[in-house]
Amino acid sequence: MSLPQASWAVLLFLGVQTSLAGDVTIEIKPNKSVYYLGEPVFVTATVTNSSSAPIKLIYHNAPTVDQRMISVADLRFGTDPQKLEHWSGLRRVIYEVGPATFVSGQSATLELVMLYTSEGAFYTEEPGTYWIQGRAVQQVDRLNPYIEYLTEPIAIQVQAPPERDRETWEWLKAHKDEYGRLIQTPWDAELSPEFLAHCDRLSARSTSVYTHWLAEYLGRWWGPHGNAWKGRKFREIAKATAGLEKDRSEESEPPKP
Repeated sequence: MSLPQASWAVLLFLGVQTSLAGDVTIEIKPNKSVYYLGEPVFVTATVTNSSSAPIKLIYHNAPTVDQRMISVADLRFGTDPQKLEHWSGLRRVIYEVGPATFVSGQSATLELVMLYTSEGAFYTEEPGTYWIQGRAVQQVDRLNPYIEYLTEPIAIQVQAPPERDRETWEWLKAHKDEYGRLIQTPWDAELSPEFLAHCDRLSARSTSVYTHWLAEYLGRWWGPHGNAWKGRKFREIAKATAGLEKDRSEESEPPKP
């Protein structure tokens, strides 16, 4: 999709209408339903113009996996399905760079990642049930109103890591700035020698549930940072540990919002 050039603007939600149906269809799908504390939550979001005419959708700085993609979808997250927060925490304004015109039937599918909030905390610091909601915003005219389209909240379960990984989890919490930036923005993450050395040691623990994600993203990080050999090494570790991040859910009825 070709996106127009635009200067940064701030979307102030004055006169916003909220809708679960209308000109826009938005669908989200988490990559699994059960996670360990501190695992990244990957969500595929698909936004479609389901009307018979062109519409304008706001695109913005949502947490896309691909740094080249500007998103027309974002996420809300939390433990209460009636009080979900935007990925930035709703403690600052959301910067927008739209709108983009979608013709009738046009869709965009994006992969988003939730791990580390803009306020410096993990989304999932305690075990329990968490809820994810997708969001897209249509611009009706240049000033107002905007129409906000929301999905029904989807539940995921977050568990404490197994005993063998408790020490690693505590270390990741103590280094969450670096860990969070590595996962959400690996292309410009600044990582300390201490963090990298510990990840080297951790990579030898093939049973760790955190090894796969660290290796996956260090494999992406090392190449642009001058060590292609280490990049290949970590990508090989990520491939070898790919089974560790699979869904651990049991056959059960998911919670309802």
